[in-house]
Amino acid sequence: SKSLHENSGICFGPENYTLCQTYYTYLKNINRDWEDRVEKVLQVLFEQEEVWRWKQINKVQLKKKLLSSSEHTLGNIIHCWYISYLESVDYPTKFWGCKTPNLTPFSLLFIKIFPNSRFIYTIRNYKDVIQSYFKSGILLETKLNYVVALLLHRYNLLLQLEKKIKRFAVVDYETFASEFDESIKVINRFFYFEGTKKVIFNNPDTSYAHLNTVNEIIKKRSYEKYSHDLSKI
Repeated sequence: SKSLHENSGICFGPENYTLCQTYYTYLKNINRDWEDRVEKVLQVLFEQEEVWRWKQINKVQLKKKLLSSSEHTLGNIIHCWYISYLESVDYPTKFWGCKTPNLTPFSLLFIKIFPNSRFIYTIRNYKDVIQSYFKSGILLETKLNYVVALLLHRYNLLLQLEKKIKRFAVVDYETFASEFDESIKVINRFFYFEGTKKVIFNNPDTSYAHLNTVNEIIKKRSYEKYSHDLSKI
């Protein structure tokens, strides 16, 4: 995401673990008027566990923009949320992306919300993935068969995504790392991205201790309580 942020004119904001929750919140309030739906979804977005990452967004201005909009959809609420962030950090274009890894299982869901979305799926050699788990210490606490099952799940998801998404690119991690400039050009041409190099990716605020902890076992996130609904997608 850092490479695309700086070289393709796409703003990748902070990770957002509430997007799946906004979907179910919106459905729950689908029969309410537009103002109520906007308020309920924004409440989820502004009360997420890492909301400090999005502190630049002005809720009053964002809500005003949404209430004056003629497009009454969840996609518009999420889009305006990201656009507001782009404006707050003075990002020069209107393209935004989501890089939250734990939302990968919900990719098919977001095709419903954003039917014209573009996906970049990065594939890394499975041997390197497992080796990274060992180095990070994750496999000291996690069974190897779980990791294998996870990799198989991602592969099956990849096959489904390729069938349903109009603009979908599979990027080989090793090739991207060794042939960076050419890989960026290929991605930009394929997705019609602008290819700007005037933007610097904001580094994380390392005053937060957990951002310096790489060996910590992956935490369970709130999105997991919605996983049983994936069969409805």
